[in-house]
Amino acid sequence: MRAVVRWIQLRGTRASVIRRLQKTWFGFERGYRTERYRRLRWEGCSFRPRCGRQDHSRIKQGLCSCGDQMAEDRGGLQDSLQNAQNGEEGEHVVVFNSLSRSKERLVGRGPNQRSLTWYMCGPTVYDVSHVGHARNYVSFDIIRRVLEDVFGYDITLQMNVTDIDDKIIARSNENSEPFVTLSRRMEHAFFTDLKNLRCRPPTVVTRVSEYIPDVVKYIDSLIQRGFAYAVPSGSVYFDSGAFKSAGYRYAKLEPLSAGNLELLREGEGALSTAAAALGDGKKAAADFALWKASK
Repeated sequence: MRAVVRWIQLRGTRASVIRRLQKTWFGFERGYRTERYRRLRWEGCSFRPRCGRQDHSRIKQGLCSCGDQMAEDRGGLQDSLQNAQNGEEGEHVVVFNSLSRSKERLVGRGPNQRSLTWYMCGPTVYDVSHVGHARNYVSFDIIRRVLEDVFGYDITLQMNVTDIDDKIIARSNENSEPFVTLSRRMEHAFFTDLKNLRCRPPTVVTRVSEYIPDVVKYIDSLIQRGFAYAVPSGSVYFDSGAFKSAGYRYAKLEPLSAGNLELLREGEGALSTAAAALGDGKKAAADFALWKASK
């Protein structure tokens, strides 16, 4: 990420750099070469076709040959920005709900429905950050700024930092240093990078190591309900079969990821192997570790 920060310092303002990053990360460098994108340009709150048509209602409905389906996909944002700029009463934001798989109105808490709580998954701090981290957190920072500065939402953003993990343990052993020392140093470097990228800091930062008693209590409740089991080594696994038998559906947000063994192996961590887990008493390949015995 430091290379990205240095590149930003050398190449110009944050706004111009973000435009370059958006073109690279979201594929617009290819899109601008196509007729579909050449006919459209962003002008504040709506798309206006360069062919000369001024019927924005048809564009939003996806009926204009220039707008194509792209206008329909962005209709929710266009309407939200239009209402905000016009100061209309009842203005609201429309977002895509990955659980219901549909666009829905974003309704906050409080008298004016403008208070939001936002959980953001933070880094696993075993090494310095890279450009992928920059892309992720700059993108979410832009969304946060739009919600706060344009629509007036009051956002409480909590970021979690994974400071105890297989990768952290392995790296600390390589460096011959306590895992706490390594994780705190990498966490400090991460937030320094975010500051240099001019991302707004989270409201609250929570670390896994600070909530171990809560983690143990939650896992114990799953065992009591029959959705988790302990193996001879002391590790505890989530019982995917029992969960399904009880009538629940796992992987609601990403249904296609259910039973993906590659993702499961990645989640198990660098110090785990599928063969060792099955030999240790793991019931099924789809079960995953909730608690790992020390190694």
